[in-house]
Amino acid sequence: MQYKNVANIKKLYRGKQNLPPQNLPYLDKLAQLGPGDLIKNEQTPAKSEVDASFKLLRKRQIKKYINAKILIPLINLHNIREKHYKLAYTCFNGIYQDGYTLKNAGYYCNSRVCLICNNIRTAKYINKYYDTLQEYQDLHFITLTVPAVNGDVLRDTIGDMYRKFTLIRYKIKRKDKLIGLRKLECNYNIEKNWYNPHYHLIVQGKHIAARIRDEWLRLYPNAVKSAQDIQEVEDEYTEFNEKSLLELFKYMTKLWVSKNGKINFYPAYAIDTIIEAMWGKRIFVAYGLGKQVSENVNTEEYKMVIDKYRNDIWEWSKDMVNWVSIQYGDTLLPYDSGAKVLKKYQNKIEILK
Repeated sequence: MQYKNVANIKKLYRGKQNLPPQNLPYLDKLAQLGPGDLIKNEQTPAKSEVDASFKLLRKRQIKKYINAKILIPLINLHNIREKHYKLAYTCFNGIYQDGYTLKNAGYYCNSRVCLICNNIRTAKYINKYYDTLQEYQDLHFITLTVPAVNGDVLRDTIGDMYRKFTLIRYKIKRKDKLIGLRKLECNYNIEKNWYNPHYHLIVQGKHIAARIRDEWLRLYPNAVKSAQDIQEVEDEYTEFNEKSLLELFKYMTKLWVSKNGKINFYPAYAIDTIIEAMWGKRIFVAYGLGKQVSENVNTEEYKMVIDKYRNDIWEWSKDMVNWVSIQYGDTLLPYDSGAKVLKKYQNKIEILK
């Protein structure tokens, strides 16, 4: 069976992600060739393109390693989301090389717990909204909180937040136009076993920000008044730029706390509770900024290139912490890069229980 194009390679990886390399079909044309024996009919990519691609791959190498740390405990919960977590575990497992070009050989899992997909999603939102928001003056960040809740009522609490913010939006629309973005987040307090759902917004107009805060406090009289924060973007970041927008988009929920130089991830049950509570709910909502952006990251195609010409499939090895050629056994990134990732992160990451 031959796999001559990216579409067929993707079918292979969607259906057989967990096959060991020796069971995957080789490309017949390459069966008797070495890595340097192919006829080159493409122009060698520029060094800047190669460097940018390897920088992206190194970041994804780290994310793949950390993803496994997060996802194995989630898979071991053996609940109705087990299949979802397994798909996230194998996200970006295979890379198809066609000449100098590298492409995802499988799929992006779209999971909100996957660091790779969250990174792509963040870039997607920034590309959509950054230029548009730059056209507006008087931008303000708003934080809206509710009293902390137990995990068994988290989903209902988030649903209530959606309904009450909708009431606020319709009330504002009677006299003003709401322009901005809203994002849902949820943190976890491991000491008290509390969940803290909250909104972050960026809106145009100080008076709009103040009305949103005041209406929120009217609907949630038990919310801590000082926690309903308004900050002018220029005061916080000097100017509106990609860094300030990144703060809004960088994560759905912070899955970890940093302490004494270590990254402590929330217990699996807490992450799973947050994922369940937000399941099927829109995390990012735009107001007055055009069509909503889909969370689906499979619509994004990142062009990556390499300076070594061949046709091959590189498969992720959790032991090597690297992508390994199923044809020749060499690694995509430098051979010792996986060991460097382990050395840097192995003792810095802990999954709390």
